[in-house]
Amino acid sequence: WECPQFVTLNGSDVMISSVWDADVLHYAGYAVGGFDGDRFRAEAWGRLTYGDGLYAPSLFFDAEGAPCVQFWIRGVGDHDAGWEGAHSVPYRLGREGSVLTATPHPDVARHRGPLALDGRVAGLAADIEWSTTDGRLTVSSGGAEVAVVDKRDTDAVVRVGDRVWTVPVGTAVRIILDGPVLEMSSSAGVFTAVLAPAGDDLHVETTAGAVVGYPLR
Repeated sequence: WECPQFVTLNGSDVMISSVWDADVLHYAGYAVGGFDGDRFRAEAWGRLTYGDGLYAPSLFFDAEGAPCVQFWIRGVGDHDAGWEGAHSVPYRLGREGSVLTATPHPDVARHRGPLALDGRVAGLAADIEWSTTDGRLTVSSGGAEVAVVDKRDTDAVVRVGDRVWTVPVGTAVRIILDGPVLEMSSSAGVFTAVLAPAGDDLHVETTAGAVVGYPLR
């Protein structure tokens, strides 16, 4: 466990930690239990992040005193342009029984532009809300497909290029797109993948469910 952090949520103590083994970085996990200031006793364990990117959550409290985290995103960068790695959007933490939840901070929505009625967004930053039990969501850029999410009842198969992941999801899915980064969150956890946009625009299409999308400024 790397960099354990503790926070109290709805009367229970939660430990959030990065999980690694033999110097291989894996994901962010958590335990719900009790912390007496000296010893933490875990009653339930869970996984918070999925995919290859999200790691090293940093706990903070926002202006309203709500506990939040922001993640380091690995595997994204432009060496020639002089940058490596990224920060995720901030997430507010919650607890549903023994399950820790992370929801994009309300401030993210304050940076939305006008509703994209046809699913087309100028630029490469967008905020998408998708509610369905199953169906397919496709993200294109420059006329080329860059990401596909095939949602089923309790999980989703995400395909980006030649990479494929199966991750747990809830009914309501939030997808934040920002240049080469996709962040997907639901009540089941947070997932990220690295994109390769082919143009300077985004087009979001779905086969089922209710979807709304906004450009982000």
